[in-house]
Amino acid sequence: DDYKGAESSAALDDFKKRVEAYEAQYEPLQESELDLLQNRQSSVAMPVGSVQIYDGGQKISCCRTGSSLVAAPLISLLHAMHLTRRQILLAPETDLNGVGLPPQCFAEILKREEEKESRVMDV
Repeated sequence: DDYKGAESSAALDDFKKRVEAYEAQYEPLQESELDLLQNRQSSVAMPVGSVQIYDGGQKISCCRTGSSLVAAPLISLLHAMHLTRRQILLAPETDLNGVGLPPQCFAEILKREEEKESRVMDV
């Protein structure tokens, strides 16, 4: 909503300034800090983990999230998010008579779209 109705160049400039301000304050969490938090005396035993996102989701690194009931769906959501333009292809599973289509049919559709877009599609 911050950029609704804003000119695209002005919105991009503002976003870049926000990222710069964030980067100036950001301190990456080191794995040794997780050890300190894990070993800290606490009345509630709580696992400590981290999820790091690189380059807008190009890489996601998870550390000590295996036993977390909250982390699993959150990490799945992060994997599903895409910050770049992407194309979603909807292909029929059956023909007009309800007969299942062979896998080669889907490969042909994908190949045709890749040729049209001049790039390899992420499947």
